[in-house]
Amino acid sequence: MDDKQILPPRLDQIVKEMIWEMSRYSFTLGDLGNYIGVDIYLGDEYYVISFSIEQPKIGRFKSQRSYNLYRKDIHFSIYDPKTHDYYIDFKPCIKELLKNNPEVEDIIIDLETLARSTYNTVLDSHLDLSKNYNRILMSFKKGTLYLNKIIKEIEESIIIGRSINKKSKSKDRSKDKLVYEFTALKEKKNDLSYPDYYKFSFRIYEL
Repeated sequence: MDDKQILPPRLDQIVKEMIWEMSRYSFTLGDLGNYIGVDIYLGDEYYVISFSIEQPKIGRFKSQRSYNLYRKDIHFSIYDPKTHDYYIDFKPCIKELLKNNPEVEDIIIDLETLARSTYNTVLDSHLDLSKNYNRILMSFKKGTLYLNKIIKEIEESIIIGRSINKKSKSKDRSKDKLVYEFTALKEKKNDLSYPDYYKFSFRIYEL
């Protein structure tokens, strides 16, 4: 059985700040930010790719190939943990979109910093340190054009963390092994379900 837990207050706050930064990034990207992901690869070489997913009208993706067809890369970044220097580069078409949004790089840096902090906390408290967990995947999907509705719902959300054991059936398409996941939920009629105006997940993988 998966180990599902409501987070302690400090970690809960960090994850909610991360969701807030994801929502800011989403709205900065306009329509391109309706459904976005941020893929973080840790280890000797640290790099990040963010991307947008256009959900096909036919509904759910039937394969990894069809999933990739609807993926559009947005930015690539490299971080040096020794010097704390960042290199961030956007796809040419995205640069034009973001030319009047100079704060977007700060949003990306804040988002990635919060993701690393969350990863380190989970690593120290929930995972086997003898194994190699070098990948984080975050996703955010907005369900409204009004940021204030999402902000209010983030404050009301309940963040659930869970360890994923070997027997868990995951819908994830990655070839890497999913070992831990945060999901944002909302209490409705004495039950937990997804928020009305956004969906968010944070996943850690074993390579």
